[in-house]
Amino acid sequence: MKINSSSNSTSNSITQKVLDWKAMVKASEILTQESILENLKKKILQLVLEYSGAQRGLLVIKRDGEFYIEAERSTNRVEIF
Repeated sequence: MKINSSSNSTSNSITQKVLDWKAMVKASEILTQESILENLKKKILQLVLEYSGAQRGLLVIKRDGEFYIEAERSTNRVEIF
C-alpha cells in the first residue's frame, strides 16, 4: 500500500494549526480570567508544558538588562519566585 506523503504532511500541518489555535484560545482565557500574578504564571507554564509535551519549563523575564527565572514548573512540581 502506497502512502501519499503530501496528504500526510498536509494532515500534520492542519493538526498543528488546530493545536496552535486551541493553545491561543486557552492562553487568552487565562489572561482575561486570572488577576493574581502568581496564579497567572502557574497557569501559563502549565499550558506551555501541556502543548509542547515538555516535562519541565521555565518562565524567564528580562528586567534591567538581566534575566531572571520567575517561575519553574515540571510535571510533578511548581515553584514561583
